Amino acid sequence: MHRHPDDYIKPELMACCGAREIKDGDVVIVGTGFPTMAANIAKYTHAPNATLMQESGVFDARPRRPALSVGDPCLNPGAAMIGGLVDIMGMFLQAGWIDVGFLSGSQVDKFGNINTTVIGDYNKPKSRLPGSGGANPIGSLAKKVLIIALHNKKRLAEHVDFITTPGYIDGPGSREKWGLPDDTGPHVIITNKAVMRFDKDTKEAYLA
Repeated sequence: MHRHPDDYIKPELMACCGAREIKDGDVVIVGTGFPTMAANIAKYTHAPNATLMQESGVFDARPRRPALSVGDPCLNPGAAMIGGLVDIMGMFLQAGWIDVGFLSGSQVDKFGNINTTVIGDYNKPKSRLPGSGGANPIGSLAKKVLIIALHNKKRLAEHVDFITTPGYIDGPGSREKWGLPDDTGPHVIITNKAVMRFDKDTKEAYLA
């Protein structure tokens, strides 16, 4: 009899890796898809007192099915609060109350900077991307940022073409230089092949 299951798929394993980064009692801002899966795995296993919130303003949602968007009505029944974007992104996030934020992007570099703006030169891009949404404030102000990315050369770049969401920017001291709060920033990059953390001194990602 196997001690460990072998009938899982990689996205499920990635979600479990994300769930492990959430501690009991954490306040977590999630979106849809993978982050929701990871956050709910944590809440229903080792972190029952974690509080999950959506950018749209739903606080401590307890949906009975996976949400299709951050504004899905299934998030509302049983939630502790149904507010708005300003409540979550303005009050909770800017007050420093968010422990964990999930992000992804088209490019992620060794300092955890995320690009969701353009590929190529900003003024003459090869392609334009969806933009920041709430990613910039989450990456700027959440205490720990968990980054989800596919493991390939296009996604994991030496340097991003454009910094939509700041990681450690260009190395030690950069976040502080640009006025971002202490003890915030990227915590881990989770891919379909590896988990990478950030060196405390160089602020560069390394294979964990």
